[in-house]
Amino acid sequence: MINQKIHQVMNYIKSGETKKAIFECNQLLKQSPNNTQIQLTLAIAHAEEGNLVDSKRIFGSISVSGKSNYHVLFNYGLVLQNANDFQSATAQYDKCLAMKKDFAPAWNNLGICQIELQSYSRAVVSFQNALSIEPQNINYYRSLADALFNDKQYTQAYKYYINLINSPSPVAEDTIHTIYCLLEMHLTQSAYELCLQSLNRFPGHPEITSLYARILLKLKHYKKAIQTLEPLINSTDFPLEDQFQLLTAYFHIDDAEKKKDLIQSLLSDSENKPHIDAFLINLLEKNNDIEQAKKLLSQSGQATEEIQLMSANISFREKKYKQALEQLNSILLACNSNVAIDGEFLLGNIHDKLSQYPQAWEHYTQANTLLSQKTNNQELFDGFTHNNKVILQQLTELYSKKINNYNQNTQTNGANLIFMIGFPRSGTTLLETSLDKHQKIQVLEETKEIANVFNHLCNNNPQNYSRKIQSMGSEDFNGYAKAYYKRIKQYIQWNEKGFIIDKMPMNTVYIDLISRLFPQAKIIFSARHCYDVCLSNFFQKDIHLYNMDEVFSTYDSVLSIWKLAKDHINLDLTTCYYENLINNKQAEIQNLLNFIGLDTSELSTTTGNKRMVNTPSYAQVNEPIYQTSINRYLNYLPFFPKHLSNIDKWIAFLNYKIN
Repeated sequence: MINQKIHQVMNYIKSGETKKAIFECNQLLKQSPNNTQIQLTLAIAHAEEGNLVDSKRIFGSISVSGKSNYHVLFNYGLVLQNANDFQSATAQYDKCLAMKKDFAPAWNNLGICQIELQSYSRAVVSFQNALSIEPQNINYYRSLADALFNDKQYTQAYKYYINLINSPSPVAEDTIHTIYCLLEMHLTQSAYELCLQSLNRFPGHPEITSLYARILLKLKHYKKAIQTLEPLINSTDFPLEDQFQLLTAYFHIDDAEKKKDLIQSLLSDSENKPHIDAFLINLLEKNNDIEQAKKLLSQSGQATEEIQLMSANISFREKKYKQALEQLNSILLACNSNVAIDGEFLLGNIHDKLSQYPQAWEHYTQANTLLSQKTNNQELFDGFTHNNKVILQQLTELYSKKINNYNQNTQTNGANLIFMIGFPRSGTTLLETSLDKHQKIQVLEETKEIANVFNHLCNNNPQNYSRKIQSMGSEDFNGYAKAYYKRIKQYIQWNEKGFIIDKMPMNTVYIDLISRLFPQAKIIFSARHCYDVCLSNFFQKDIHLYNMDEVFSTYDSVLSIWKLAKDHINLDLTTCYYENLINNKQAEIQNLLNFIGLDTSELSTTTGNKRMVNTPSYAQVNEPIYQTSINRYLNYLPFFPKHLSNIDKWIAFLNYKIN
């Protein structure tokens, strides 16, 4: 009889009739004052009514009386969890699970509390336990994916999300998380393709549309990004970040009128003024419009951390190093993580310019430490290192079998292509901005189209490369070559006249494939002293190598592939040495044009570039060239890891002297 009454009271609670539930419980307690089930139901009713004091008192009374069981502890945890007291809720769930380890709901709720407490690794374990008990529970499956995502285990999270979005009833949130995972894994092309599919499944979804536009910008499809975002301009809910993306696209295609209109519209938004000012100042500075950036900086009313950082950056660009140092020291102690990271890199640059090398090294190290804490770089680094090792093995196998099917049946393939390769920070940006001024040259700036061809050919597994290459004939090679030509037309207006420079330093690892697809292509290898190039990578935020061990290891793997391929492939190759480019730029550019077969008379003498530079080197190519960039490593040798001396083999390989 009492159990029926309790069941009825629970129905009152479920239907929101909490006052009635409390009344009925009190009546039942008169009949059976020590009944734990009635006390528990009353505690839950009080919690639902919002009366946490009485709810906790009753739970405490049950515990004191020694009548707690795992069910009571679970419900007490749930009450505390709903009251946002996640620490106390965690303690109750731990007690509950000590009594009943196979209680899946408690593991799940414990995981939710751990996420709220930002204990993501513990949350992953909790959800794994819940799922091992109830493997078909879709909610636990999703919770585990979310925990992995929050713990920055993007590859693992992706495996769960991809199953969720391929389920019969996918939800948009899972799709969004999957796209973010792909972006964090640097699989931009896959993220792009998933965005397209998702927009068909969830047409007009604002966050997916925003992600799609962001990816288009990463892929340098500026006109597509504009076509995606422009229809939203007049909508009542056009997110600020989307407006930033649209303006960035306008800058890249240099649409002066639309830039002006959107900037005016943004500046009229008084509510978000500090954030908008910081974005605009940064964009203007990257576009080398320092005077306009300074003007906007002077008009900015609120000196936020972001704006103070921009001010310090402009002072640095104007060589006012001590002023920039004072501006930075005033904000870094209390600033947010993003400003702290950028500020630490800038402090490193300032101390470097002031010849204060120990301080510079300290700030660069701190910047990379903060950056590594923010991202899950280890997973990305391990994946890239493994990829390079596999490619090296695959090329060794190919060359041992003397597989020389370099598409000789199509002699014209690549006759108008120049691949500019090397290693990041080896001078490729300085090179391409100089060559881009020639009337018969168009530069394809750092796209991943060759990597996309490689991944498609290998079905995203480099282990398949040797076997696939051995099975291919001229028709297969021609098909991939035509697909590449078709794709690059998304980036540039090309009428198949003149030359295209595909500038992507890391295409070095795909040089074998490039040679097989485009036997007539010319190769420009950009070389720089390996200590200087590795040091410069460590000093850059956007390189994603966060300590010198990672930098040297990556350099070693890339150069190993380059040496092996160079020893076995007959390349139409020239090497451009960074130091020669710095010391005598005009002569070096003349040599390169001679190599390509072009006349210097069609090289524009006007200053500036055809387009906005979009690499970590933008500041350097917009500044005078400094001799201090040569042999810069000598200032930092005392801080290099001692066990990296084996890198000397690459110094000799590139014809540099070992000091």
